[in-house]
Amino acid sequence: MRQCKAEDTLIIFDEIQECPAALNALKYFREKAKDYHVIAAGSLLGTLLTQPKSYPVGMINLLLVDPLTFDEFLEVMDPALYAYYASIGKGQEIESVFHNRLLAVCNYYFIIGGMPECVASWLQYKDPARIARIQQELIQVYEHDFSKHHGKVNSGRILMVFRSITTQLAKENEKFMYGAVRLAATERAIFSGTPLLFP
Repeated sequence: MRQCKAEDTLIIFDEIQECPAALNALKYFREKAKDYHVIAAGSLLGTLLTQPKSYPVGMINLLLVDPLTFDEFLEVMDPALYAYYASIGKGQEIESVFHNRLLAVCNYYFIIGGMPECVASWLQYKDPARIARIQQELIQVYEHDFSKHHGKVNSGRILMVFRSITTQLAKENEKFMYGAVRLAATERAIFSGTPLLFP
C-alpha cells in the first residue's frame, strides 16, 4: 500500500455535530498536524447545540454554503444571457427581448429555487414533478434535523415556526410574526384536541 503524504491527505468529518470530541479535535489538527487538510461538515444548529468543551476559535475557517443566488442560477441556466446581464450598466435601458428572457429565468428561479440538487435536476430532466419531489424531500430532511435536537431546544416550536414561514410571508404585509404561530397553534389545538406546545 502506498504511503500517503500528509500534505496530499484530505480528512473529512461529516455530521461533525454528532461527535463533540471531533469538534474539539480540530484545534489539535491545527496545532500538531498542520500538514493535513481537514474539512468538517454538518448542521450549524446541531453544532451550536452540541456544546463542545471548547470551540476552536481562530483555528478554523467557517464557510456557510448557501443556495444559488439568481446571478449564479442565471449563469448556469443561460450563460449567454448571463454574459449580457453582467454587462448591463447602471441606468442602462434593457431591450424588451432580453427583459422578457430575464423575466422567464427569474420565474424559473422562483419555482426551482437555488438548491444545487434542484438546479442540476432541472438542467438534466426539465421535469417539474421531479423538482417538486426533491423540494419535498429537502423540507423533510430539514424537519427531521429539528427533531434530532429535541431536549436541547423545543423542536416542536422550531417546526411550527418553520412551517408557518411561507404562509406568513405570502400575505400582503410580507412580515413574519411569532405571535401568529402561537395563534395558529391555538386554533389547531382547539379543533383537533391536540395539546399545545406553547406555555
